[in-house]
Amino acid sequence: GYLYSFEDSSIFFDKQYIDQLDILVRNLSSVGSRIYFRLLLESEDTSSGREYAIPDMYSDEASNMLYAYCDFLSSRYSSYKYGNISGMIIGKNLDDVERCNQIQVNDIQEYAEVLARYGMTVSVAVRKHIPSADIVYSFSNVNSYSEPNSVVTTEMCPSMIIEGLCNYFDEYYSGDFDFTITVESSTTPLNISELSSDKSIDISAPYDDNYVTEANISVISEYLDYLEKSYESFPKDFMYVWEPTGDISGNALSCAYSYLYYKLFSTDKLSAFVVSFDESDGGVHDVLSIIKYIDTQNGWYFTSPLLSYFNKTSWAQVFSNFRREEYLFRYHKSFSSADALPINIAGRFSYFDLAKSSDKSSWFAGSGSSAPELYNSDVLGRALCANMSFDVRSSRDYSHLFYAYEYSENFVYTPHVAIRLLIESEAKSSEIFELKVSFIDSNNVYEFSQIVYTDEESYVYVDLSDFSKEYMADYIQFSIRPMGESAGNYKLLISSLEGVSTKYNSDELEKLISSERLRIRNLSLEKENISENDISAFIPLAVIVIAGIIAVMLFFFLRRDDNAETDENKKE
Repeated sequence: GYLYSFEDSSIFFDKQYIDQLDILVRNLSSVGSRIYFRLLLESEDTSSGREYAIPDMYSDEASNMLYAYCDFLSSRYSSYKYGNISGMIIGKNLDDVERCNQIQVNDIQEYAEVLARYGMTVSVAVRKHIPSADIVYSFSNVNSYSEPNSVVTTEMCPSMIIEGLCNYFDEYYSGDFDFTITVESSTTPLNISELSSDKSIDISAPYDDNYVTEANISVISEYLDYLEKSYESFPKDFMYVWEPTGDISGNALSCAYSYLYYKLFSTDKLSAFVVSFDESDGGVHDVLSIIKYIDTQNGWYFTSPLLSYFNKTSWAQVFSNFRREEYLFRYHKSFSSADALPINIAGRFSYFDLAKSSDKSSWFAGSGSSAPELYNSDVLGRALCANMSFDVRSSRDYSHLFYAYEYSENFVYTPHVAIRLLIESEAKSSEIFELKVSFIDSNNVYEFSQIVYTDEESYVYVDLSDFSKEYMADYIQFSIRPMGESAGNYKLLISSLEGVSTKYNSDELEKLISSERLRIRNLSLEKENISENDISAFIPLAVIVIAGIIAVMLFFFLRRDDNAETDENKKE
């Protein structure tokens, strides 16, 4: 396992679990997602029917373990190496203690105090490494925000818990504790279900005001305004988490997701719209293209065909305040690879060359890939190698390999690059693969695809002339997938990435690129200092399309070192 020293003992984190988490976080980080870990403690009393429990925050042992857990995770996931998380979500549907969360408390005030201690412990551990980290409390979509006497179907009223948290933080945290809340819903908008050609979606469909949905989401914004006037510590924004049920899929799911995204986008104080497909078997594949492109210049292309189900011809007819340009937050450009490098090359610069260097510290496995290792190939010589396995069912999915930069890279001085690589098959038979290379920063993606044959040395030439001085790549992602029914084990080998210029000679390139790297590094360090000195600058102002939420089970894979624990017991 991964050893973590804590107090006078040690904790081991399960290596396989963490390695898988590394890949997941890195994949989401590479495409600019905000990532949150959801902290869940399994219930020990299975007879109660409750899935989760709330830690005993009056116990030093439980508090210390919680701190250690969050300290390890936030320390690991706060850099380019493993990816970055934006915060921690505490529990799920915390107001539902009848069916979901097991805890022994006397009243709602005591429950709020326990949750406040929980959040403060998490905050101290996480914000030590990520000063701007978001601490989030999860609630169901029961509407206790509109009227004091609203029908409440959970034992603990969400608004009363939130006000209890504000009270506690005001009293014990000097009135300056930043936190966020989530509203979790599985309600399908507009009662969208199976779609047919003779029945359109009714955009004026009635809704149940006992629950918070996209139709009455403004009640949360108004409630947060009330809290701001009443408390010093208050949630400044909220997230809307939608978990579609398993009975909605295909075009119905695409319509529901697109409608929710556009409807929620301009909601005041809404910081993120998150979709969870835990209950929708395979549903993510029905809307994957829409999720990927909806906030880019290509979004209209993927969502406009759905308008026929609304019996409309434009989204402006569905939403009166719809302005297409407001939804463009990222730039996603696909372009073709070049046939060759320019003829009049003046200089060359090697961004990496595994034949001359054995440094693989910047290379990381992505989904479907093993950890990359140095490998001696009969064709390429020494190269970096990642093993990738495909079966017939997974052939539509890419497997990824990452080259990650600690400080972003700019290719402005070498507008043409050449990549030398090879896909090696176990069967040593010629097969057709699609290779996709993506240059990615936190908001933008430049990518191209090319057909390559296995067991043949390939040179991939790319024209990056569109790169500006402002565009800087955080990752280069290499992705492959078989084009046919191929199944088996393959190796992706990458040897070198070389940039060329028709304007500068090699010595001039060396000086210019070194100077550019120093400028980018200094700029990055300045931003880090600003972030650490002004945590409030983190408050998000716009809806982010995808915020990855990864459920991690508290204490599930923690194990103290036996010898260290024995020594500790002797001291006690």
